[in-house]
Amino acid sequence: GIDSPEAARERFDAGARLIQVYSGLIFAGPALVKSIKQDLRSRPFSN
Repeated sequence: GIDSPEAARERFDAGARLIQVYSGLIFAGPALVKSIKQDLRSRPFSN
């Protein structure tokens, strides 16, 4: 599952256009979404 901004970044860099963060929300809480969003905005994609 996606439980960190790094895990989300790996999936998007591998070609994903959509990720599921349900498990991450359970374990990391709603702040996970904000941290993923900030990470995706701060660094360009490798593709």
